[in-house]
Amino acid sequence: MLFSEFTHYLDKLEQISSKNEMVKILSELILSLDEGEISRALYLSLGQLGPLYDSILFNMSDKLIIQAISEYSGVNEENISGKLSNIGDAGLVSAEYANSNGGSGMNILEVFDALKDIAMAHGEGSVKEKINKTASLMKPMSEAESKYVVRIILERLRMGIAEATIMDALSWAKTESKSDRKIIESAFNVYPDIGYIAETYMKEGVEGMTSVNISPGIPIRPAQSERLPTPEKIIDKLEQFAIEPKMDGFRAQIHVWGSGQDRTARIFSRNLNETTEMFPEIIEAIKLLPIESGIFDSEAIAYNPETGEFLP
Repeated sequence: MLFSEFTHYLDKLEQISSKNEMVKILSELILSLDEGEISRALYLSLGQLGPLYDSILFNMSDKLIIQAISEYSGVNEENISGKLSNIGDAGLVSAEYANSNGGSGMNILEVFDALKDIAMAHGEGSVKEKINKTASLMKPMSEAESKYVVRIILERLRMGIAEATIMDALSWAKTESKSDRKIIESAFNVYPDIGYIAETYMKEGVEGMTSVNISPGIPIRPAQSERLPTPEKIIDKLEQFAIEPKMDGFRAQIHVWGSGQDRTARIFSRNLNETTEMFPEIIEAIKLLPIESGIFDSEAIAYNPETGEFLP
């Protein structure tokens, strides 16, 4: 699919607020994509370049986008900055300087790869590299293409779409109902990569969902507890339960797998953000466990070894 065609779907989604209509438009998009395009298109519709736990970030600001627009358009940065102050949306500003001769002709995979290349630029000189690559990508783009690329880069797509909407749309694409939503969500709970789930479901249907398994290195979505107003309500609901002191720390979902030099450990937060680098001592210890692989749901708590005190 051409990226310009993809932006037509984004335009439709931007103009509606009904969740049911969003589901139908997304299902139309999914059915219009080739098999290898589904995951990338859905990541982009969320304003992402992969599952959240991969934490692929652009780290670009309005100022850098203004420099990129100036580079390909030849317009003074101060003029572009003034326009941004008036409009308040860098995507709409970029559209004003877009190519008026059609579109870029790039397909969705080419744009996805170009965006990922921008995000992955790191180290010395990476800021200038990001500006140059952004300018090169945007220069041939139409108004709509330019608008959405800038919003994705600035992480401000805000279409009102979430993974839950996409799961409904996947079911609708195959069944014209939400009947498969629960089984899709069950698979997503243990493998929260909506791109992988979508491609598997569209290729293999419900059978593909039942074969999705827990995998070390892929965080599992934690269940959210339900708030109840009184202890009596809790007792009525649970009947059997245990009570323990609550430790004030960081939720740490610890994964370990592999052997020897290839042994790997990762830690994820409650929101599935990777926090591995925050806890080197836990990583060092977990790699020593005499197991092939494992996933541990835990709380990482600050501790004073001299006093034996747990710290907030």
